[in-house]
Amino acid sequence: MAALDDFLGDLRACTLCAASLPHGPRPIVQIGHGARILLIGQAPGRKVHASGIPWDDASGDTLRGWLGLAKAAFYDPAQVALLPMGFCYPGTGKAATCRRGRNVRRAGTRLRTHTCRQSP
Repeated sequence: MAALDDFLGDLRACTLCAASLPHGPRPIVQIGHGARILLIGQAPGRKVHASGIPWDDASGDTLRGWLGLAKAAFYDPAQVALLPMGFCYPGTGKAATCRRGRNVRRAGTRLRTHTCRQSP
């Protein structure tokens, strides 16, 4: 359990891509011990970046409706883990698409490195 807490602390403090993020780093993720549902989606959008809450926009309303989950259950990290492909909002336009791919690769490397350090 400590490994997950350490990882989340490291992730939330991450500034690895700060120079290429026009709105600055703000990793958005929800993971709790024992969550039995893992939802993986795209990088957070502008509204989610502003609120800091995953799927806190119209797409989240739609997703919760499809899943038949109340907001309280959806946002309970002990039940549902919410993990974006890119942890931070990359901005908009063609440059954002390029940044998004580069940032996901960097974050993925960091995640794999962290996971490997925690493995026995």
